[in-house]
Amino acid sequence: MPGAHVEAEFQDRKRIQFVARERASVNVRVESADGGPLGYSSFELLLIALANCTMGVVMNHESLKDRRVRGFTASLDAEMASAPARATKLSVRLDLDVEGGDSRLEQTLQRVAEACPVGNTLRATPEVAVQLLVHDSSSAHAAAD
Repeated sequence: MPGAHVEAEFQDRKRIQFVARERASVNVRVESADGGPLGYSSFELLLIALANCTMGVVMNHESLKDRRVRGFTASLDAEMASAPARATKLSVRLDLDVEGGDSRLEQTLQRVAEACPVGNTLRATPEVAVQLLVHDSSSAHAAAD
């Protein structure tokens, strides 16, 4: 299975631009009147990724191929802890309104929803390798003067 790659650039201490597969998205990070970010928080982005993955695998399942889906919504919550700051529980509630929906379809799609790759990754506690490189920009400016 191919991997994924995202580039991110913090711009002007105000926003982060993400680029994946030549598509860009900007998340504004400056504080709003209530002290929170105007854009999505990091945990909201995590829940968005989980919702996108979970809903995508369900909607692409063969059992829905010939059925009329009238509506599909998700509600996700994160329970938080500190020291270290982290989510301790992620809850996903899916509501699917589909023609011919019954308990058999619900059981099938429950297994499908639980097999989303983002959910699998979070349950399997992936290795996270962080490498930070610090460059002294003052020496580059001094040489240019």
